[in-house]
Amino acid sequence: MRKQVSTTYPALLTRICDSARLPAASVSHLRRLLRSRQTMAIAFATHEEVRHLVRRGTFTLREGRLDQPGARIVAADNERGHLYALPDLVTASSAALHLPLDPALGPGPSFDAEQMARHFHEESRRTLSSVESTADVKGVVVGILDLLRDLLAAPTALCFTRTLPMPSGIGRGTRELFAGPRDASGRQWQPWVDAAAGKPGSLLYFPDCRLCRGAERPVPAGSALLIPLLERQPAWDAVLVALWSAPYALTGEGLARVRTFAGHFRRQLNFALHLQTVISYDFLTAAYNRRFIEDHMARVLADAARREQSFALLIVDIDDFKAFNSRHGYDAGDAVLRAVAGTLKRALRTTDVLARYGGEEFAAILAPPVSRAEASRIAERLRAAVVGTQVEIPTLSGGRADAKVSISTGGALFPEDGTARDELWNRANRMLLAAKAAGKNRVRFPWSGMG
Repeated sequence: MRKQVSTTYPALLTRICDSARLPAASVSHLRRLLRSRQTMAIAFATHEEVRHLVRRGTFTLREGRLDQPGARIVAADNERGHLYALPDLVTASSAALHLPLDPALGPGPSFDAEQMARHFHEESRRTLSSVESTADVKGVVVGILDLLRDLLAAPTALCFTRTLPMPSGIGRGTRELFAGPRDASGRQWQPWVDAAAGKPGSLLYFPDCRLCRGAERPVPAGSALLIPLLERQPAWDAVLVALWSAPYALTGEGLARVRTFAGHFRRQLNFALHLQTVISYDFLTAAYNRRFIEDHMARVLADAARREQSFALLIVDIDDFKAFNSRHGYDAGDAVLRAVAGTLKRALRTTDVLARYGGEEFAAILAPPVSRAEASRIAERLRAAVVGTQVEIPTLSGGRADAKVSISTGGALFPEDGTARDELWNRANRMLLAAKAAGKNRVRFPWSGMG
């Protein structure tokens, strides 16, 4: 006869640690978790260790399943004659679990070196095939999503970001599990992405999305795992998501794999960003260079056409820059270029991209979706921001002086002003010439009556 024991999660986990039934390394990790006083993490770890002892034959499973982390389980301690009933960790009022991401907590993944090499091979072949592909942040993210799907046997994987130079939401895999990339930053995801990003040391797991209130469900049914990735230098954040059509799809092995690979994902993205800085930035202005903006525009064109969204191209030119250079010298011109680039970047949205296209000319791509009114408003904001900036320049006599600077801007909107790169560029360039002819310090679009 088994005696049911009433206890708390910390007390039961402490008892398991004291029982000499676990490897010393595991005990050390679990004691560190107990000292952290992370209530949910301790509860989940207790569930996992009880399942681990059932797999080893030390405990006997009476109710529940071993492959449903966090779900209700009843197990008997064969040696001591105790019966432990661990309740379901998720309820309708608390449908999400915050699980520690620390790879030192819990057992590691069970795959061997050959399996590890297989997981890395395809991703490495694609993303490390050239400098360009290694520095392509979106391409690296796609490789990470494919690897995440492979690691977790997840039909679908997503990535959300507000700070990386790529679309704010992209997906790979079975489209039926999510609304699609065009809605990837939609309101149904935003609260959970924010919640995950706000706790970079934790995984956010929904064992059964049906337990969420209807308006708050990440997906109608199944399970979802959100993995935050955060880096401080250069500062960026991203949230990876794995989706399954079945509830309780994350296994203990899957959790161990995520903990092991999350650091790799973060380092890979950070390396891509650093490499992109080396090959894609103009070092005088810290804006992107012409090569990057050409590649970026090709990607935005393809994405916007596929999703039936609009985006805008702006061509920005510093007024009378050549005469300014002649009067004040090249050092003063460099100071103006740096100041204008900084002002433009601060006035753009975080999802927009700015590049120095050549000389005193900049190009900006306003990320989709963007309307006529919004494109006009942003372009006017850029013009006003530059006019309102006092630029301190070195003078030819060795002193310092303040300079007033202005810009002229021409713009075009995809797809109404063109559906190909050359069409958009030529249309925006004609608008720039119209702005110059109208007296400079102007913004012109085709719908301004000048096209």
